[in-house]
Amino acid sequence: MLAIECQRSSTADALAALARLSAAALCLGMGSQRLDKINDFNRHGYDLRVACRCGHVSVLNSLAVTMACAARSLPRDMSAISARLRCCQCGGREVKIGPIERDRAV
Repeated sequence: MLAIECQRSSTADALAALARLSAAALCLGMGSQRLDKINDFNRHGYDLRVACRCGHVSVLNSLAVTMACAARSLPRDMSAISARLRCCQCGGREVKIGPIERDRAV
């Protein structure tokens, strides 16, 4: 009987931890959205938060990036876009891209 109670307790703890993680994901607003292409950022209402290793952070309008890619016939996947970006302060190309809601500032 004691072993069964321990299993239930650990299962209950695991379910509680899963619920906390799910709640945290909902608070972030991301859920399980895939953001592989710039069009995905537009569809879900995100802009690009670009952070350089030097510490400089900027926000790029995802619609403007989409239009620039279309005008130059560039690929719209995020790995290709990331490879083309560079920091306007140090000139470095080692940037990290992430989503940021359109109405939020840096």
